[in-house]
Amino acid sequence: MREIAFFLRLKGENAYKARAYEKAAFALLHAPHEATELVSAGILKDVPGIGPATSTVIADLVTLGESPLHRVRTRTRISAIRERVG
Repeated sequence: MREIAFFLRLKGENAYKARAYEKAAFALLHAPHEATELVSAGILKDVPGIGPATSTVIADLVTLGESPLHRVRTRTRISAIRERVG
């Protein structure tokens, strides 16, 4: 989640969206249960700091091992860094 937030900021995308992913990462670290348990119990959205969009990404990461948003962000890693420094 923090990695997604990092790449959102790196690409200059909406700061609010990046902050939502940072908040979700923090919420997961401090949640009373592991992400896998929250997803399987269907209570991920009940965790303060995790909204509909971030819960979808978390559920994808837990169940599939990847998320379309995460995949796109990691693929753009090199080009984004080149844009910033180049």
